[in-house]
Amino acid sequence: MSAYYEEYLPKPLIQIIDEVECYGPLEDNSNFEVICQNEEDDFMWLTRDPKQLKGWEEIVSHLKGKGIEVVEISAV
Repeated sequence: MSAYYEEYLPKPLIQIIDEVECYGPLEDNSNFEVICQNEEDDFMWLTRDPKQLKGWEEIVSHLKGKGIEVVEISAV
């Protein structure tokens, strides 16, 4: 299957943490697409420090600690 079609396949679900669906492998240079309860609040997150926020648990906790109503996060 070509790479063109692969980008349209469903993303594999990695984990559900505190009711947040987390997709994709985490890399030190990962950016994130953050989907919120209110779609007007959706955003791309580009400034994670991988030394402080190493895993999905820390990432979800960090965003929820800022009062963000996260529904889904995808590493891109």
